[in-house]
Amino acid sequence: MGLREGIKKAKYEYSMFYAIDLPFGFDVIEDSIREIKNADIIIGSKSHPSSRIKMNPKRKIFSYLYNKLLNIFFHLNIKDTQGSLIFKKSCTMKYIPRLDSSDAFLETQLIIYGKLSNLKIMEIPIELKQNRHKSKIRPFRDGTKMFLQVLKEYCKFKRTKNNF
Repeated sequence: MGLREGIKKAKYEYSMFYAIDLPFGFDVIEDSIREIKNADIIIGSKSHPSSRIKMNPKRKIFSYLYNKLLNIFFHLNIKDTQGSLIFKKSCTMKYIPRLDSSDAFLETQLIIYGKLSNLKIMEIPIELKQNRHKSKIRPFRDGTKMFLQVLKEYCKFKRTKNNF
């Protein structure tokens, strides 16, 4: 809920979510700011064809399956929902009350409801600058949690889809 409140109280038109350890360096921030005039939401995407990344195979598979699941349920047509994210506050305020996640899934909710609101969403390439961490993904536990989040969101999405 803190992220949602931060968005609502932000003084400026643009907000950005970005990992605290700066895994994509500063270039993606510059690139996102440059591109935001061409879209409402910009995603720094690990799956963009021009992205330069080295990821642990387990994390790569997990990420691929997660995004495939999201595309099946929500027809997003987006390859990566969990990169950096910059968005226009004015475009997202309509659906801010629907964002109820207290973790990284909030980014995904922003994208789901942005798509439903016909916002222009663009993925831009990134370069993964840091890969020194061993993957902390635990496939069964994390996979179950993510699947349940997606399923819960899908049920909420189906109920609210016609109210947009």
